[in-house]
Amino acid sequence: MEDEKKFLKGLICGMVLTLILGCCSFVLVQGILRLKKSNTPGTMPDSNQYAQFESKALQKIRTLRGYIDANFLYDVDEQQMLDQISKGMMASLNDPYSVYYDKKAFETMMQSTNGTYFGIGVQVSQDPKTKVSTIIHVFQGSPAEEVGMKAEDIFVEVAGKDVTQMELTEMITYVKGEEGTKVPIKIYRTSEKKYYDFEVQRRKVEITTVQGKLLDQKIGYVVVSEFDEVTTKQFQQTIDELKKQGMQGLIIDLRNNPGGLLTSVVSMCDMFLKEGMIVYTKTKNGAKEEYTATATGDTKCPMVLLVNGNSASASEIFAGAMKDHKRATLVGTTTFGKGIVQRLIPLPGNDQDAIKITISSYFTPSGVCIHGVGIVPDVVVPLDEKLATLPVITLEQDNQLQEAIKQIKEKCKE
Repeated sequence: MEDEKKFLKGLICGMVLTLILGCCSFVLVQGILRLKKSNTPGTMPDSNQYAQFESKALQKIRTLRGYIDANFLYDVDEQQMLDQISKGMMASLNDPYSVYYDKKAFETMMQSTNGTYFGIGVQVSQDPKTKVSTIIHVFQGSPAEEVGMKAEDIFVEVAGKDVTQMELTEMITYVKGEEGTKVPIKIYRTSEKKYYDFEVQRRKVEITTVQGKLLDQKIGYVVVSEFDEVTTKQFQQTIDELKKQGMQGLIIDLRNNPGGLLTSVVSMCDMFLKEGMIVYTKTKNGAKEEYTATATGDTKCPMVLLVNGNSASASEIFAGAMKDHKRATLVGTTTFGKGIVQRLIPLPGNDQDAIKITISSYFTPSGVCIHGVGIVPDVVVPLDEKLATLPVITLEQDNQLQEAIKQIKEKCKE
C-alpha cells in the first residue's frame, strides 16, 4: 500500500517530457563543444570572488574527506565520490535540464541520437518534478511488447536498481546493454493497481522517427516522434514518397514529440520556407545567433500541425516557425513551453565525462520566447477524455486528427 501511494502521488498532474529509451534526447541540444584548456566558454574570471569560492569548496571537501577517512567503516570509491560531487554541483543550479554525466551516462547520450540501440523498444515520459517514468508507447515487434509490457506502465526497478527517483538518462544506462543479454524490470500497472516483474532481452532496436501515409482525398499524414540525426533524412524520404502519390495537403503530427536536435528541426523547417527567420537564440550576455531559411523550401502544399502539451523544445521551434510565417494551421492543445537551449560539453581530463548545461533562450520568428508558456494552437481541440485511457487510438477515433483533416480540406479548397 505504501508503494502504491508513492506511485499514485507521482502521477499527479504536471507536464511530462517524452523520450524514447536510449534513442532520443528530451532537451534541445545545440551541439557539442570540444573544450580546450584556454578560452573555455563559461569559465569564471580569476577574481577574488572566484578565489574565495574555490578556497571554501576545497576546504569543505578536505574537511568531509577527513571525517570519512577517520570514521567511515567501508572502503571509499573515489571515482563515485567525484561523480557525486559533480552531480551535486550541477543539481545546485536548480535547473532540471543542466546535469552531469559520468562516463557511462555520457556514452549513452552520445548514442542517443543515432536512432539505433540495444534495448527494449519503448517510448517513455518522465515528470520532471516527481521523476516518475511512464511508458507511453510500446513499439511493435519490440522485446517489451513480446513480454507483455504496456502503455501506462510505470518503471519501478531496472536491473535491481530503484528508478522511481532516477533521472531518465541515468535509467537508460541500466535499460540498455549488450545485445542478447536480459534485464529484469519491475513495473507498476496503474490500470490494474498491480506490480509486474519482467525479464526482457535486449536487442537491436532501430527507431523509425517518421511515419507517413496518404489518407483519403490525397491528404498526407506524417507522424514525427522526435528530432534525431536520422529524422531529417526519414522526413524528406516520407515527404517525397507522399508527393509521388499525389499529396495535395499535409498534416504533420508533433503530439508527444519531446524535441531533439536543433540542426534537424532547422533543416526540416527549411523544406517549407523560402525565406525568413526560423529561430534565434540569446545568451545571458545578449549574444544572438540566427537560423534562417536558405531559399530551398519546395514543399508548397497546404499544411496543418497537430500539437499537444507534450510537444516540446524542437517541436515548438517547428510549430512556432510555421505559425509565425503563416505556413501552417496549428490544431490541438497548448505546447509544453520549453524555450531554452542546452549544450553538451565533454569535460577535459581522462574521466570521459560531460555536462549538459542551459546556455540560452530561443525565440520564434516573431520574437516570442515561449519558455514556461508554450504555443497556443490556432484551433484548440482537447483530446477526448475517453480516448486518453485507450492503449491504441484509431485514426477514426482521434478527434484531434479528425479536426486537422477538416482544416486541411478547407485549406485545399482555397
